[in-house]
Amino acid sequence: MNNRHAVIMAGGAGTRLWPLGRRERPKQFLPLVDERSLLKASAERLDGLLPSDQVHIVAGSDQREAAEKAFGAMGDRFIAEPEGRNTAPCIGLACQWLVHHDPSAIVAILPADHWITDEPIFRSTLERAFELAAVSGRIVTIGIVPTHPSTGYGYLQLDGEEDDRGVPLRAFIEKPGAIQATQMLTAGGYLWNAGMFVARAQTLLDEIQRQMPTTSQALSAIGAAINTTEYEAVLEQEYGNCQAISIDYGVMENAQDVWAVPGRFGWSDVGSWDALGDVRPRDTHGNSTKGEAALIDCTNCVVDAAPGITVAAADLEGYVISATKDAVLVLPRRSSQRVKELLSALINEGREDLK
Repeated sequence: MNNRHAVIMAGGAGTRLWPLGRRERPKQFLPLVDERSLLKASAERLDGLLPSDQVHIVAGSDQREAAEKAFGAMGDRFIAEPEGRNTAPCIGLACQWLVHHDPSAIVAILPADHWITDEPIFRSTLERAFELAAVSGRIVTIGIVPTHPSTGYGYLQLDGEEDDRGVPLRAFIEKPGAIQATQMLTAGGYLWNAGMFVARAQTLLDEIQRQMPTTSQALSAIGAAINTTEYEAVLEQEYGNCQAISIDYGVMENAQDVWAVPGRFGWSDVGSWDALGDVRPRDTHGNSTKGEAALIDCTNCVVDAAPGITVAAADLEGYVISATKDAVLVLPRRSSQRVKELLSALINEGREDLK
């Protein structure tokens, strides 16, 4: 058990929840559902499964202060990226640190910005994934049992019937269209890809070496400099040589001996205002509100008002209203994915201060 670790990926800009989420306060550092930030909730749901000194965070170097505000001084457990290079280099960097201290380390790679409602079931599912990942060379992914034919997630195709004990994985499927998603849900044997992986840290580094040799070379140079006076300089020099690519594209789609464990623990990636409205408490009219709000004859709305601001609305159905001290967002919930487009338009008009 002492060789089990978790790495929580806490980088990212958080623009999908603009104007609440900003570059300097992305969603993982915000208390979106309860009084805890998503990052703090991600770490606390590991209580009882892993000791706190075996839980690590990897994020931008400028995010250390926010992380340590939540957890206290973290030392080497905070693994700093000098720049964002997507999840493959991020995970590789974390694995270099783990194998440096423990060559036998088995690691759970977990996103910091997801919401899980049934934490005991999550822990038991992760325990099963750790058991499967103890086999040398094996990678385990935790997939979410679909509740509807979503077109917003990638899928995992199982090589056999769904089994809570784990099933070999046949393929990663890109985000499907509506017809394909419905067909997959009807056929069964598919899970949503939630970006959670468990494996020996060395196995992940071996796969990066096999599939991404240039990135592997850069990561190896960084790993060799850990706990030396040259580390910061080597990290700054070499990390930019890593290919900026997700772990799915860079490694997982062509990895060997990949298994999947179904997750049934109530999950959301909180990837939009619409998704946030589904995980926050709702009133009898389906409205989810945070802050001061006065709603008359409104249904299925998501309202978020910053301290000192009151939102008043009437006769709305299925709308998002987010009001901060310097910006107000209003759009239908079904158009939540257009937030990035709106922010880009503002930035193109010179409003860099709104990022």
